[in-house]
Amino acid sequence: DTTIAQTLAGSEQHSTLVNAIKTAGLEATMSGTQPYTLFAPTNAAFGAVPEEVRSGLTQPANRERLVGLLRLHIVPGAVTVQDMRAAIDRGQGGRAELATLSGETLTLSREGDAVLIGDGAGGRARLSGSEAIHANGVVLGVDAVLMPAE
Repeated sequence: DTTIAQTLAGSEQHSTLVNAIKTAGLEATMSGTQPYTLFAPTNAAFGAVPEEVRSGLTQPANRERLVGLLRLHIVPGAVTVQDMRAAIDRGQGGRAELATLSGETLTLSREGDAVLIGDGAGGRARLSGSEAIHANGVVLGVDAVLMPAE
């Protein structure tokens, strides 16, 4: 049984995320026994973030901002795509909410079969790729970096 951290380390599409997790000091969270769901932006998703924002996040002085940004992508517990679709179908107005480790809430909705994740800044990411269930949670690929409310 592999952990979220072990799987990400072997993923060529998530090397930027792996480096960000290391810089933020969140490796233990992704390696521990506590179950989490990680919305994992691909390298292409990080590449779409404006350069000045991206480079700023890797500065030691901005470590807390980076930690907050990454914690926005982590939800306590193992939440599968099936769980999300069921919550959206039960939710008011075809929506559901997930509380993140950052303290902010993500809004889930559907567009056809696609599950969309709305962030506090008004952006949206789409689940992309496959769902990977691990010893300590679930990794779900997303096509955009979620941003906190300013």
